[in-house]
Amino acid sequence: MKQSSAPASASPISRAITRILGWPRFARIVLVSLFTLAAALLLQPVIDNIYLTYFFPWESQIVTDFQRQIPSLITAGIALAIFALGWWLLIGFAGTVPPPRMAALIYFLAGIGIAVLAIAQIVAGLVSMMPAS
Repeated sequence: MKQSSAPASASPISRAITRILGWPRFARIVLVSLFTLAAALLLQPVIDNIYLTYFFPWESQIVTDFQRQIPSLITAGIALAIFALGWWLLIGFAGTVPPPRMAALIYFLAGIGIAVLAIAQIVAGLVSMMPAS
């Protein structure tokens, strides 16, 4: 079994961060990608609702393609920022492993929470589509 590179006197938080950063690079890339996808799945309906309620020109008879794309572009921009933050905190750049930071642990825990919420949203959507018996 591989030993953690954190010293035995390190705090549990420091050991947790070091353990996450000790995962293979590909595993950290997949993890950050899944967190980003989960965040995008949660954000899309919220951003759509806000845009359609407050900003969409319902009275206009001419709606451009750009106006229809705005919610998706906003979601994509936020997801890209979440991915970039995860890359900086958990993956690191070529040939480097990022230093253990408290922000990396917060990102990891928030990502797990977001993933759980996204799975709950998917399950709730599937259950609501089931015919009543």
